[in-house]
Amino acid sequence: MPYFARLWSNACLDETLSPAKLNYLVKLAEQLTYRQFVIISMAGAMARADRANLYALRETSYENADLNLLGETAIILSEILALHYQNCVSVVAPLGPTQIVPSEMRIVTHGATLYNAMELHRTPNGDCQSVADLLR
Repeated sequence: MPYFARLWSNACLDETLSPAKLNYLVKLAEQLTYRQFVIISMAGAMARADRANLYALRETSYENADLNLLGETAIILSEILALHYQNCVSVVAPLGPTQIVPSEMRIVTHGATLYNAMELHRTPNGDCQSVADLLR
């Protein structure tokens, strides 16, 4: 995956990435799934475009939905929740995956750093659209 190569090469140029911070980011990035990188990319694109709902994501929670019936969407919601707890994206007061409102997802601290250092803006649009389709 080219994203890790970009992290290392950009770390050589970015003086704000201390060895300790870089070590943490590498460890964090190793734990993420490719789809979580796509989610960070989407949140970053929404912030860059200054359009909160660039991908026309669902504007309500899944609170009354049965996670067992959501299939692939349930997995994505769990991945978003994990990113929230890892300080990569922010979602409003999630007590569980069904309370996530996809359109309100925002990129934050570690997610923004990974977005920039790994150049996640280069994520293929088709990958972002595939995730967006499941979050509508």
